[in-house]
Amino acid sequence: SFIDGHSDNVTCIALSDDGRYMATGQRAIAGIKADVIMWDMEAAKEMSHSGHDMIGEGCMIRRLKQHIGKVQDISFSQYSNYMATLGGTDDNAVVVWNADTGEAICGSPAHTDTAFVVKWLNGRNDRFVTAGTFHARIWQVDFSLPKLHPVDVKMGQLRRICISIAVEPDDHHCYCGTETGDVVKLKIDRNEFKSYNDPDTVVPSLACVSKDRHSQGIRAVALVLDEETGGHNVLVGSGQGDLVYMTPNLRTIKDLTGEEGNLCGGLCILFLLGTLHHTHDDRSVA
Repeated sequence: SFIDGHSDNVTCIALSDDGRYMATGQRAIAGIKADVIMWDMEAAKEMSHSGHDMIGEGCMIRRLKQHIGKVQDISFSQYSNYMATLGGTDDNAVVVWNADTGEAICGSPAHTDTAFVVKWLNGRNDRFVTAGTFHARIWQVDFSLPKLHPVDVKMGQLRRICISIAVEPDDHHCYCGTETGDVVKLKIDRNEFKSYNDPDTVVPSLACVSKDRHSQGIRAVALVLDEETGGHNVLVGSGQGDLVYMTPNLRTIKDLTGEEGNLCGGLCILFLLGTLHHTHDDRSVA
């Protein structure tokens, strides 16, 4: 079955953790607001099982219009009751929505430079990460006002354009794939809300950078449980079609493209089915 409803190219897609919602964003003509469409996945499955081909009208929940020109990225919160959307270059704003009602709660310019990715933390409903050209930011939502509070990650002299992201399950670090083909690990712990007169004592910062680079950028990042250590290794895919497996410190364990060469085209998304884990006995991913 096909879920139809967009009027231009679809640019991003996100699934809620509980499986209730899917949200998709699109391009629009310059100066025109681009649609974010929310879909009811239970209704979509029922219509698909009933043999319907085009099911968009039957499973569409609502259209949301806020971002001008393009919706760059979308992410759902831990319990799927909030959604963050990121506008494209002409807009470059981040907006937090009530996913159940479609109400826009608050928003802010994402940065002075262009942001390309947004990802909600796994264990908190009030905190998410954005990253893009030469920056990454940790945001906290004050729902009582409502207002967004960003803290910039201290990157030192490192200058990278981040185009993909994954957050560790414990929310202490995130991994950003870059346009130059390496991976950046960031420490994303930050203070809770404080007075503007009080200095930050916990500052997000650069942890490490991978040595190897891959052609056409790291377009997708996913985390894989290491059963022996209890930590998570890093699986990345490049625009050239490389699929590479790394340690948490970004040392290459195995190039999964191997002797067969690159995949047939670039990788743009990695989605883990079930619980993916790494076994040390055969150095493989299952």
